[in-house]
Amino acid sequence: MSWNHQPSKAAGEMALSKCCQSSAVVKAAINPQENEAPQYPLQNNSKPGPKGAYEVRRANDGLYIRVDMPGVASLDDVKLNNKSDKHSITFYGKAPMREGWPLDDSQRVYAGSICLDRDPDLIPLEKTFKNGCLRLFLPGADGNLCFLTNQESGRSQNPADEQVHQPGVIIGGLVCVIPHKPDCGCCKGGHSDIQERTCTKEMSFINPSILQGVRGVYETKFLQEKEGDGWGMYFRFDMPDFSTARMCQVKVEKKRCIIFGPMGSKEYPLDQGGRSYFCKLTLCCDCCYFLSEKAVHELKDGVMRMWFTILTKQNNSSSAKRVRNNSRRT
Repeated sequence: MSWNHQPSKAAGEMALSKCCQSSAVVKAAINPQENEAPQYPLQNNSKPGPKGAYEVRRANDGLYIRVDMPGVASLDDVKLNNKSDKHSITFYGKAPMREGWPLDDSQRVYAGSICLDRDPDLIPLEKTFKNGCLRLFLPGADGNLCFLTNQESGRSQNPADEQVHQPGVIIGGLVCVIPHKPDCGCCKGGHSDIQERTCTKEMSFINPSILQGVRGVYETKFLQEKEGDGWGMYFRFDMPDFSTARMCQVKVEKKRCIIFGPMGSKEYPLDQGGRSYFCKLTLCCDCCYFLSEKAVHELKDGVMRMWFTILTKQNNSSSAKRVRNNSRRT
């Protein structure tokens, strides 16, 4: 599925100005226990802290809102507009296709509106943006977060149809981390086990703030490489609140790749905790392997992008030998 049509900024703002009145608006549901979107299956959701693609809750006698916008570079790339006559604030941000990574399916445009109980010009808005995550605090205010559904685009209502994912790889997520007990004979409580789950179509997770572009939080693509006799796999994985400044471990083996972003500190005082990610990629085909020497990854603006060379069993030995010989020459 491709979303190549790029609306003008004026068109986006015109649509947003009608956000709180349009039938194409979805109000962010407020669950008294969670107050945020469905949990992200590739996150560690067993600890307090941000879990879904957005969060809306009352805190410190005000309204706290978090919206994940991975791929957007900075607060300068997010436009906030006060609508005094409608008692609302609209937001709009654009995440371009990353230079050097031409396999992104499309740019992504984020948009939404906050419908308030008072004139936004009278609210001393606090705003921060870091690593693909917008956070707003509106002291003394109350209201609702709304998203546009972009119904005119013909977008499928089934979240599974909005993923850009090919079935040649299994994507595993994390259920919880189980620490060993202090009397453990192997580590005296120093190690932990990870309980995993496979991400299926029934567990599809989308970011509802995306007005245009791929709404799924990951995408995979397989291509035959231009040079050599192998195949390649492109993988994009949204990791809001993470960038090159945050420690992230990537381990590539023959049959699998593990991406682990350890639990960090709170990014904002009103967050209930830090954020942690776990993703395991496993090739389905028994005769295919990742060539770890040629794996490339980049983590920027809350988005992890990776490229893997994949070899079949019959050419794995000769291709790996060529890579080793080439590395000696350099």
